Amino acid sequence: MKNSIVVYPKDIQKSYDKVVRRFKQKKDSQIKREFIAVYQQLSGQLDFERDGFKIVYPSTPDDVIAEGHVLHHCVGSYTERVAEKECIILFLRKCSDETKPFYTVEVRGQRAVQVQSKGNCDMTPEVEAFITAWEQRVLSPRHLAIAA
Repeated sequence: MKNSIVVYPKDIQKSYDKVVRRFKQKKDSQIKREFIAVYQQLSGQLDFERDGFKIVYPSTPDDVIAEGHVLHHCVGSYTERVAEKECIILFLRKCSDETKPFYTVEVRGQRAVQVQSKGNCDMTPEVEAFITAWEQRVLSPRHLAIAA
């Protein structure tokens, strides 16, 4: 630690940026592990399909980030909240195209607290009926073993 190159690096900004990058990579890796563990623990508990709609689980934080980009809303910023078990993020898809983003669902406890489509559009009556049925059949306290 007495070496002047260590104590006073030639390019302190470059050294700082390198440390910050390493820290971010480590933190992102931890978030990804915890995120995946949450969904492994939930495996199958939140499944529901009805009237041409179904609930789909994200596989990684990158799936949530991509969902936010496609639907132009802020769900990508929720990956750390999922990893910390503050909430659960799920995707509502049309059965005819499960890969195409349609609605994003934020679950806290036994409620869907946010259900947003492109540009934060609210639910259509059909989507609202699906979410209500899903909450009653799947999210009710007697069915859901893991609450965020």
